[in-house]
Amino acid sequence: MTMLQRLGAFLLCLLATLMGSSAYIVYRNTLTGYPVGASFFWFSLFAFISALCMPTTRSPPFYVEPPGASWWRSLKKVSLWFYLLDGLLYTLDFACILYNLHSRELGVVVTILIVAQIRPIATTILGVRFLHDTCKSWTVFVVGGLMTIAGVIIYGYPSKDEIGVDTANATFLGINLVILIAFIGLVFEVVQGTIDAYYRRKTAITQADASANLFASATILGFIWMLMEHTFIEASPGLPPLPTAAQLAPLAFLGLAPTALGAIMRNVVRDQLGVPTVDVIGNMRPVFAIIIGLIPFSWFATKNPSFTPEHTGGILLTVAGTIIVALFAKGEAAKQPTKS
Repeated sequence: MTMLQRLGAFLLCLLATLMGSSAYIVYRNTLTGYPVGASFFWFSLFAFISALCMPTTRSPPFYVEPPGASWWRSLKKVSLWFYLLDGLLYTLDFACILYNLHSRELGVVVTILIVAQIRPIATTILGVRFLHDTCKSWTVFVVGGLMTIAGVIIYGYPSKDEIGVDTANATFLGINLVILIAFIGLVFEVVQGTIDAYYRRKTAITQADASANLFASATILGFIWMLMEHTFIEASPGLPPLPTAAQLAPLAFLGLAPTALGAIMRNVVRDQLGVPTVDVIGNMRPVFAIIIGLIPFSWFATKNPSFTPEHTGGILLTVAGTIIVALFAKGEAAKQPTKS
């Protein structure tokens, strides 16, 4: 891979990370009053529809679908049991994230994002062991990775998170429960991402089709989750109320941008730069989150957004570490034999 190709993959990964960062704020600003299970069902449904509408004739960098290939035919290439397992892990991961966000615990967003910094360590181990991804300079990877983690921690604590809440006022029990749930969700996320990449690389299936299959499974599981939540937690048998027009718009945004487009972009880049490198770049989510909070639009705007010295130093350290890993560690995905 040339330096120009690596730079292009880096920029694509940054865009996917930016979309992922926006999801936290959009959800907190618009949907915390809507049931968690119903929120997941609706944005998974929008993500499924969006993935079906995306081009599927090319699948860089490994495979090209045969002429006339369709999403339905792609279902036959991988066991339906795998897609159910993939969707279940994906759903459980989102359940942990959404219930944390829904709890409105003070400082919860920064807590979730800081716990997520462990992901590059876990995925590096799994990526090398099971996906055979490589890195030409592990010294550079370790130095840059530690810089990104340190940068996130520096501006995350002790300061205000991107929803403008003082983390020092968080209750001990509440914040530790948030941390526990975030760790459990992290396990689901790491396992799901690894097995998803493993099977996707082994089969001739496009990025859009692979994402559509995942979101189809998630939509089915989300519907079951929505019914169970409404029946047993809300103690109201039947279907939950449909989202209002004000809620439907951000749900559609979450399904299209950070979920569907973001997943496809991350899949493409993971198949170029490798899982470990992409996840280190993903450490920039908190950086983008605080920048997005400055946008004067109700979905994105946050309370009292400001750049303290901790924010500035942390951001610079995170950005520097990310650039070092992306451009100089030279991680790459394991090459796969071409299939037709």
